[in-house]
Amino acid sequence: MKKGVCSYRRRLPRLGFVTTLLLVGGYVVKAAEPEPGGVYVPAQSAIVARVGDGFFRSYMTTLSANTYPPAEHCVEHPNSCSESVRKGYSLVTFRFRIPELAFVDEVIECVVDSDGKISRVSGVPDCVRDPRECTFSYDATVARTIARNAGLEPGEKPWALSFHWHSGFESYVWDVSNTLHESKYGGGGRSVLIDANDGRVLGVYGWDWIS
Repeated sequence: MKKGVCSYRRRLPRLGFVTTLLLVGGYVVKAAEPEPGGVYVPAQSAIVARVGDGFFRSYMTTLSANTYPPAEHCVEHPNSCSESVRKGYSLVTFRFRIPELAFVDEVIECVVDSDGKISRVSGVPDCVRDPRECTFSYDATVARTIARNAGLEPGEKPWALSFHWHSGFESYVWDVSNTLHESKYGGGGRSVLIDANDGRVLGVYGWDWIS
């Protein structure tokens, strides 16, 4: 799998009128959701190019499009801003849901620049290049077994599982984590990262938090 530039975020309930606050370079921009169309067109085209038209129509639906004006501070410090922030852009989101696989229910994102070009697509596997990227053959039960076989300890509490997009591997993964120590001051444990399509262990990592 190639290294990607994408990220993901969990699906949020859709409201009739969406208002978003985005922190850009130290100030907040308020944006509201327009009617579908416009920036949805290039965003959809970018997604279809990766998953195919049939897959898109079956499992992906529009959520929102929020438009952000050029950032004022970029006028004085243009080199501190990306081209999208400097010129203005739209953040277009789609729901990615496969009814037969309850764990596949995510939000994918596209950044459409003011000139209509796509500068970033997040959370979209490249099914056209490799159809196996869209099979999601490994569910939570199997992910637990793989993590156990990879040496993940039982820990002090039940394991935490998360299915999500991983930008580094440009694929959907299972993250299975334990808790090895915890107190009011912090805690830590280990996580096993598993490819959700072929079951490979992508890595075993330690994690810590401090209150």
